Amino acid sequence: MRLRILLMLLGAMLVMITFTFPLWQPLLQTTTEAELLPGLPPDIQAAYAALPLDQQRALSAFLAEDQQVAALLIAAAAAPDTLVSPEDQELPSVAAATRSQRGQFRRIDSLRYAEGRVVIYEWPDNRKLVRLEGFSAARGPDLRVILSASSNPQTPEEVQLNNVDLELGPLKGNIGSQHFELPPDIDLSRYASVVIFSPLTNLVFSSAPL
Repeated sequence: MRLRILLMLLGAMLVMITFTFPLWQPLLQTTTEAELLPGLPPDIQAAYAALPLDQQRALSAFLAEDQQVAALLIAAAAAPDTLVSPEDQELPSVAAATRSQRGQFRRIDSLRYAEGRVVIYEWPDNRKLVRLEGFSAARGPDLRVILSASSNPQTPEEVQLNNVDLELGPLKGNIGSQHFELPPDIDLSRYASVVIFSPLTNLVFSSAPL
């Protein structure tokens, strides 16, 4: 008799658990997410979970070293692409200009990369322009375009080699060609690369040796 009552109670509990599953399922998910990235807000955890596995793996080092930087990278990676406007993609007439230098952007990892080429144009009247052509880049926080004396900078110290680094401005979008004017009196022989750099996280996203 007691065994029968015990079995009936167990059956009733299973039925109750089954029918109330939708009510307590969110609690289970919240616990799982909290264990995934302890200390980070739920929206950042959800954004992380939605990223491709290769990007999650690339984030592991940042999560271990600096969760604030990791949160910025996750939020940027989860954001939509920013297309360069047609006006900013349009190249001024270069009929009288020469292509003095050029380079190709390099990939660092699945989170930090850029593709496309750099061309530097010079005019007889000393005007100069850096052009990013066929350009696309990873989505990152506060990405800037910088001239560096280092040919392949990987750290902020290498970007600032010889203290001649020159910021050209923020990226106008992570997809689309764009250009940046240079000071007419700049000595281009002092520079060896064009760098995509995030001062907010102190991270190099890509560089193109010239």
